[in-house]
Amino acid sequence: MNLSHLSAGTILQITILRTNFKIVGTYTFRKFFLTLNAR
Repeated sequence: MNLSHLSAGTILQITILRTNFKIVGTYTFRKFFLTLNAR
């Protein structure tokens, strides 16, 4: 993948998407883990 073809805006969007995905994934995993522990 050649990054020189991508614009700065595209790279920024990808970074934001990856960050959001990480946050949502961590939150979902934590919620799921706490639900299992509550039983």
